[in-house]
Parts: sequence; structure tokens; C-alpha cells
Amino acid sequence: MSNSYFTVLENRKTSKDTGKNRWLPTLCVGACLSCVWAFAVPLKQISGQPTFFMDSSSQSNYFLLNLPIAELPLSENFKLRSKLMGFFTLQDIIRVKQKKLSTLDDYSEHWYLEFVDFLYRKELLNLLG
Repeated sequence: MSNSYFTVLENRKTSKDTGKNRWLPTLCVGACLSCVWAFAVPLKQISGQPTFFMDSSSQSNYFLLNLPIAELPLSENFKLRSKLMGFFTLQDIIRVKQKKLSTLDDYSEHWYLEFVDFLYRKELLNLLG
């Protein structure tokens, strides 16, 4: 893997509540981010068939969307950033367009990639389309 695509940076933020500095790692992704978006594209756009990468078995995982993020098997960094941005469930995040997400103070591409990866593993990625 080329170092030009993935770089981890220290991202210093000042807490609005406490005024203390906190250091959050940020993963900067170059050309590989477009690869992640390819998973969220309906196959209809690629093959002409009205299907998605995920099948109907994903319906059994819909309950995860309304569970508190704090209870999900995600990193502590993901949970912290989600809380700082005001998200308490995955459904809260899904409701916001990615372009708007990227403008939030505590957003990082690493956080978003973890979110996309979790949806992919739980066969819920089609919800981003």
C-alpha cells in the first residue's frame, strides 16, 4: 500500500464544553475513498439490474440502526467523535448527507470509513445510496 494514499495525522481540537485540548487521530485518504463509495453504488447503475450489493438478509440487522452507538462494537474513537458531533444512533448519521457530515467540526475520514465498514459488515451499506 502506498503511503501517498493513507496518512495518519494528529488532529488537535479544543473542547467546547471544557476548553481542554484533545488529540484525535485523523486518517487522510486519497484516491482510495472513491473505492469505498463504489460499494455504496446500486448495482443497477453498473449492471442495469435493480439490485444492491446487499440482499434481503440485511433486514435482520436493521435493529442496529436505532441502538445507541455506545453499545455497538465500534472503536472508542468512533463513539467519541459521534457523540461530539451529536450522533447517538447510526440512523442519526445515515440521515445526514456525506457532504454535510464532512463539514462538522469533529468529522474525520477515518471515522467515516469505520462507519461505512460497519454498515458493510452488517449488510446495511445499501442504506447510504
